[in-house]
Amino acid sequence: MTAPTLLLAGPLPDWMADGACTSGPARLLPWIEEPGIASPLQIAAMARVCAGCPVRLACGVEARAMTSGFWAGSQRGTAELDNDTAAAALDGVAVQDTLGLDLVGAA
Repeated sequence: MTAPTLLLAGPLPDWMADGACTSGPARLLPWIEEPGIASPLQIAAMARVCAGCPVRLACGVEARAMTSGFWAGSQRGTAELDNDTAAAALDGVAVQDTLGLDLVGAA
């Protein structure tokens, strides 16, 4: 059995097979982009997907070596303030309706 792949990302580590980001509509979010590419709403949607992910701890370990992308609930390569800004952008906005993704069960 081969490891799942994210769009254009190539093979993933075995632990990531159970990652919430590797299947369904969530796999189409910009997980591996450089800082500044993802919109605040996309960042908030990715954080929501990560919140209930069963491999978040392993992802956090992997994230230590990463300089960009969204890993274990945080954007790499940006200040923590950016994640707070993304959360503030969601005040009163339904993420799943805004992005056209059904992320209600993802968290």
